[in-house]
This record gives sequence, structure tokens and C-alpha cells, in this order.
Amino acid sequence: MRCLRLILVAVCGVGAPVAQADPWRPRRVEAFFIEPGRPAQLQWTIPGGTKQQPQAFVLRDYADRVVASGQATVGPDGATATVTLAQGFYELELADTHQRFGVVAMPACAGPPDPFFAIDGALSWLVKDDTLREGLILAARRSGIGMIRERLTWAAVHPAAGRWDWEGAVRFDTLRGLYRQHAVKVLEMAHDAPAWLGRVGKYPADLVRAAESWQTIARRWKSSWGALEVWNEPDIFFGDNLPADQYTALVRALAFGMQGQLEGRPLVGGVVAHHDREFLGTAAANGLVDVIDAFSFHTYARAPEMEHLVTQYRQWLEAAGRPHLPLWITECGRPWKRGPARPPTDQDASSALDITMKAVEARACGVARYFAFVYPYYEENENNFGMMGREGTPLRAMAAYVQAARRLAGAEYVGDLPIGDPRVLRSRVFRQGSTMWAVVYTGKPDPHCRVRLPQGVLPGTGAQTKLAKPQKPLAEAIDGRLLPVDAEGNVPVPDGLVYVPLDPEGAKARAKTTTPASRLWAMGRAPSPSRGTPSGLIARYEFDRQHVEPVSQGYRRRAGSGEKLPFRVRLYNLADRPAKVAVRLELSAGKVAAPSDRAVEVQARGTVELQWEIELAGAFGARSWVEACLLYDPAPASSARKRGSGVGQSPNTLLAVRLLSRPASAHARPAISWLAHRSVNASCLGRPEGFSAKGPKVWP
Repeated sequence: MRCLRLILVAVCGVGAPVAQADPWRPRRVEAFFIEPGRPAQLQWTIPGGTKQQPQAFVLRDYADRVVASGQATVGPDGATATVTLAQGFYELELADTHQRFGVVAMPACAGPPDPFFAIDGALSWLVKDDTLREGLILAARRSGIGMIRERLTWAAVHPAAGRWDWEGAVRFDTLRGLYRQHAVKVLEMAHDAPAWLGRVGKYPADLVRAAESWQTIARRWKSSWGALEVWNEPDIFFGDNLPADQYTALVRALAFGMQGQLEGRPLVGGVVAHHDREFLGTAAANGLVDVIDAFSFHTYARAPEMEHLVTQYRQWLEAAGRPHLPLWITECGRPWKRGPARPPTDQDASSALDITMKAVEARACGVARYFAFVYPYYEENENNFGMMGREGTPLRAMAAYVQAARRLAGAEYVGDLPIGDPRVLRSRVFRQGSTMWAVVYTGKPDPHCRVRLPQGVLPGTGAQTKLAKPQKPLAEAIDGRLLPVDAEGNVPVPDGLVYVPLDPEGAKARAKTTTPASRLWAMGRAPSPSRGTPSGLIARYEFDRQHVEPVSQGYRRRAGSGEKLPFRVRLYNLADRPAKVAVRLELSAGKVAAPSDRAVEVQARGTVELQWEIELAGAFGARSWVEACLLYDPAPASSARKRGSGVGQSPNTLLAVRLLSRPASAHARPAISWLAHRSVNASCLGRPEGFSAKGPKVWP
């Protein structure tokens, strides 16, 4: 067992409920993130009418063992306990009410935060108290987390043409001012378009005014932004289960409209819930990767699956022509069962282990940013995804993520350390400045687990140090507490994950540097050419539900719709001057009723509707889909780079639409339901009214 240094000092002037169930509330939640080895005051506000007498408590460690006891003082202003804690995570439990509060004893981040470590906060929707909001922002900054993903209710901020409400009902403007004040950047994200823009599913119908709306939003809030993410999970119900061409039209509109507004801040697109080849293929064919600075995705799979998933997205980006485009994971979590203010220890530890190891894996696989999900207390269906308790103090999941951000800040993936123990599922090696660390992962907590490392890899055992006085290396547990390593090189792994310091020369000699992750790391670290200047000419398929049924994989012809399909397209010109272009509709199979070529003039910030008739008799055969591509020639000088459409060379692609065979075909599959999505690959916080039947759940 490690040595715990703990001092408890009574401080007058604060009060707490004694033998009473009314909860204490932390006065400042950021004060529950403390420096190890230094006295720190924990303060609470208490219900009125409580007895002003000392309140006994115990302190429990990460494994839920009682390691100390003490008393908090009670006074008219609240309650205070002063503690000095060794590095690690603790829960302070009141003796009378058994209410618990998490404490993270970890050194504060001293320099600029590593951009990789971020968190999904959604404070706009989940937290309504400004003091609590500010405390969470301060705690994140102290912990080395430099960006927090937010939610914006677009319709609330811009409820009508020419009318703006920057605060809304949840003080959007005030919150973004707090982020700016404390130098924590916002990943801004919004979806569900205002009704006055018209809607195609949930997307705005008027792309010209949608882009203008976001220009105004950017002018107001970009000083608080670190990046702008377009929509949330468009591949499922948040995108109304529409194909990717509808989503990409919006991304292209915002990419054009945001020229000169973002001032170097990344425009992030994708935001997908699943690796759906059909959806992604259509997105690439419509130029999604040409107009964004980073591609984001979500995953709630287990940590060992991360490498394969990142490989799939890298392969898709390679095929799309942008192999080194930065990958962001903007939601990644592991829930516990809803109900209590804080989870049982085993559920909390399981959540902490998976969230943290997925961050380790994402780092090794070259992902540029990782947003743990979700910062505040948040119940959804049968789950709770929160990394903080209902009372606002850290859970084990938060403590473990803070330790990962500290231990791997600025770290570079080197390779894997062969250990030969079947219990070890991963052993990633990282270089952090002049030091090297192995992250050894067994995948499950076991207080008795000890893993022997190869000879010569621990500090003091390498070739250059073998004549020096041996040093006793100390590993760091998932929460940062120190763990002794014995003389034989046996490392305790009680939490399913441990950080082990390595001898640089010994690790270099034994690490396997040619791994699947090493290729992904190199691809993620390679510079990605800047996206081209986006075109202001955007096409959108105006589908007719009488003839086709839109699903995320494409458009299914409806039974009885015949062999001729009306094909209507709306062409938008977001530029300030008219555009004259020649357009042509081509099919991968079937034919277009003449004429397929049109000469078109679109007025500045205007639209034109075009229509063709497609003949699909015999077009499908053994095929499950046919692609319709709208091409334009000559391509304006400002357009994106040329790409193949899948139907032969083309001057440039304005629109690529995937037409599916009838619903009875084998490839068809139903849209993913809300509950199935949550249970299989839970992606959350889609819209505020979706939290519960009674509206959003918020903290007090």
C-alpha cells in the first residue's frame, strides 16, 4: 500500500447539516481539484436551520477503502474541511448523511494545454447556474483541458429574420463570455435549423440565409471559439436519416459563408455516429472532405476497438483524396446506471477505465483531438454519462481523465512494449520530453493483478544505468496515485490500467515500433494540405417523397413509382455576383431524357430550380444503387479540387445522389432508432427537448 499523508484542520465559519438528509453543495466546484501534498480548503453551502456543530467524515481512496477520518466545522456561512492529500482520487463521505464528494489531488497544468485533451461539456443545456458553469470551466483549465464542446440552440438565438436573442433562455452569451474570460476555447456546435429558414428534414432549406446567419453568429462569438462543428450525427435521426448529400450541401454553404470569419479556427465536419460506408461514400462524392479542416466522429465502443475504427476512417480519407485530414473524436464515453447522485464504485471504475483507455488509444492512433463524454451529470434513458456527480464534484472517470491529460500531455507514440502476459491487452509506449512511459492495459480492475515487465526496461535497469545505484521505480495508477514496483519488475495493475516509467534506452531497444497504430500515428501527424477556397455554387437534390424514400444510405424508389423518375435540383449561388455555368446530369446506369445539358445563370445570393427525367428501366440489374451526378463546366477558379464521381472523369461535381433499388432489395436496412442507437453506440445530447418527456435535465 502507498503511504497517504493526510492532515485535517478545523476551520470556523462554515456550516453543514448534521443528522439531516438535506444535501450539502460545494461552494466552488473547482476547489475540489487540489494540489497534492498541500493544505486545501473544501467548502460547502448548507440548508438553513441546520445545527452548527462539527460534522464527522471519512476519506475513501480510489478503491473505496477508508484511508482517513476527520471533522468539518459548521457555522452560519457554511462548512469547511482543510485537507492535505497525496496524489490521487478521493471521496469525502459525511458520517451522518453518507453524502459523498469527489476530490482530485493532482498538480495543476503549468503550461499551455495539449490540444488533444478536450471534453464535451454541453454546459449551455445541462448546467444553468453561472457559478457552477464557471467552476467547471476553471476546473477544466486547471486540469489541462483547453477546449469544451458546447451546444447552441440555433432557433433560440436567431428566432426570426432580422431578430436576435443572444442570451436565449439559458444565457448563451454570458456562458461564452466566461469561456473567453478564462481562456478555455469552445467547440461550437448547433443543429435543428430555425423554422423561418424553411426545412429539408431538419436542415435549413434556405442555404443563402443560413450562411448569412452563421456569419453573424461568428462575428459575435468567434473570439470564444476554438473551432466550429457543423451539426451533430447527421447520419442518424439528428439529420432526419437523410442521405449525406443533404448534409454536405449545408457544410459547403457554411464553408463558403465562413470565409474570413473563422480566422484560422478549424471548420469541422462529419460528426458521424457510425462508420457507415454508404453515407461516407456519398459525403466524399459531394466534396465534404474538400471543404473542412478536420473530420469528426463519435464512438461508444470499447477501447480495444479504437485502432480498427480509426483505421477505417483513415482508409476512407485515403480513398477520398485527403489521407492526412485531422481526425477528431468529439464524443466518446462509457455510461453508468442512472439513479444515484454518484455511481457505485465498480460502475464508476468501469467508466473511468474505458474513457481513459480510449483516450490513450486515440492518442497512439494519431487522432488530433479527443472529447470525453460528458463533463457534467447527465441522465439519458437508463444511463448516466456524467463524469461529475449530481452535487458537482469529480467522479473517478474525471480523475482518471485528468491524470491521462497530465501524464500524456505532449507525448509521442513510440510503439508497443512486448510483455508476454495474456492478461495484457495493450502496452503502448510514449515519449514525453526526455522521459518514456508505458501504458499497460488489462481491461478490468483486479486488486491482485501484477504484471512483470521485460528485463532492462524499468528505470535503473537499462544498460547505461546498470552501474549506478538502483532506484526503486514508482508506477502511477489510473488516478495518479503512486504504486511501488518490486525488484523483479512486477508492476501492480489494480485498476485495469497503469502508467509505468521506462528506461529510455531499454524501452527503445525492446519496443515494437512497426505496429498498426504506428502507421496511424504517422498519418495523423503528417501535415494535411489546406482546403481549397470553397465554391459559392451549391446544388441540392429536391427529392419528392411520392417517388423516393430518403434513408441515410441514399434514396429508395418507392414501389409503384414506375421506371421514370423526376429529378429536381435547386442550384444556389452564395456569391455576391451572378454565376453562369453549363451543367450536365450523368448516370452510372440508365439514361437521362434529353437534354441532359443546361446553360444556367444564377443571380447573386439567388437560386434556380432545374429538372430532368431519369429513365431507370433495367438500370439496376444486380446493382443495389445507381449514382446520379450533376457536373458543371467550366469549373470556376474558386471551386474545390477535381475529383472522380465514380462514373468516369468529370470537370467538377456539384452533386452526387445515390438512388437505391426498391425497398425489398437485400441491401435495404431500417433507420437506426433512438433507443437502439443509445444502447449500441450511445451518442447523446442531440437536442435539448430530447433529454426527457418533460424537457432538458439541468443541474440546480
